[in-house]
Amino acid sequence: KVIYKGDELFDAIAEYGPNLLMINIHLDGFNGLDLVRMVRGNFQTKALPVMILTKAQEEDLIVSAYSLGLEDYITKPISYRILQAKVNNFAKKQSMIE
Repeated sequence: KVIYKGDELFDAIAEYGPNLLMINIHLDGFNGLDLVRMVRGNFQTKALPVMILTKAQEEDLIVSAYSLGLEDYITKPISYRILQAKVNNFAKKQSMIE
């Protein structure tokens, strides 16, 4: 499910129960890192894996994002095949843990 507004995030999480969130840094009305902080600060979602997918490449921003416990920080442009490989690799690692 694609969410275009940050205020829809928790409703979508409750409805779909995702195994992974992929969040853009620049969202309509929200900063993606603030959404990650909200996810991490919520008891029901704090362990939900998060990847950032964005064109923002500033080193300080990337370091700040990783400090929130991201699984990955992916910069655009990225080919569909590489993105798919990253998500598949993550899914394989998760299945080994569970």
